[in-house]
Amino acid sequence: TCKISAFLDHFFKPQLTKIPSYLKDTKQLTQLLSSLHIEQPDNTILVTMDINAMYPSIPQDEGIKTLIEHDDLLPFPKMTTTRLLNFILRENYFSFNNKFYQQTKGV
Repeated sequence: TCKISAFLDHFFKPQLTKIPSYLKDTKQLTQLLSSLHIEQPDNTILVTMDINAMYPSIPQDEGIKTLIEHDDLLPFPKMTTTRLLNFILRENYFSFNNKFYQQTKGV
């Protein structure tokens, strides 16, 4: 699945930046927040959170569905893209300590 994954990544990466909610990294978020002027009472505290293990937390079906909903970003017909994503996520095996495992959760 590694080569197919890299192949799709080549097409998706430039397209994903077109989604309005896309954030590249913490630096971009910091720049965005520092450009905002928010009127707030004196007792207000700005709080941020960081997500730990974000990709393993994304359910595979929901991740595919969300990506497929952006028809204008798909590099191939919807059915082809769906089949490729399903293959990558459902046939993803890896080895650790001489044992083989299949990834069944997360993207």
